[in-house]
Amino acid sequence: KLILKAMDLVLFGPPKVFYNPIKDALLALAILVAISGLFFSTVQRRKAQNQICKMIEEVDKLQVNEQKFIEIQTELHEAVVSTQSTGITLSYLCTHSTIIP
Repeated sequence: KLILKAMDLVLFGPPKVFYNPIKDALLALAILVAISGLFFSTVQRRKAQNQICKMIEEVDKLQVNEQKFIEIQTELHEAVVSTQSTGITLSYLCTHSTIIP
């Protein structure tokens, strides 16, 4: 192969160097686009992670508030039942008791 290359050099002269600035500009543009895409995806990933963390905190708060709501609702139900039973007892006492003047 070396002999063929030497013979080509003697017959055709030194190889021509093709410098194409358009190819270099396209390569630089492609690299710039790739780096910009990586930067953009990194920023979007951070934003998404922050949103997920905030959403998880909000869900935790909602669960706590839901549990408190259920407890208050249970207490309210018990209070209503107690009031109703007390009301029935008072009405029974009022109707069946004799008032001594």
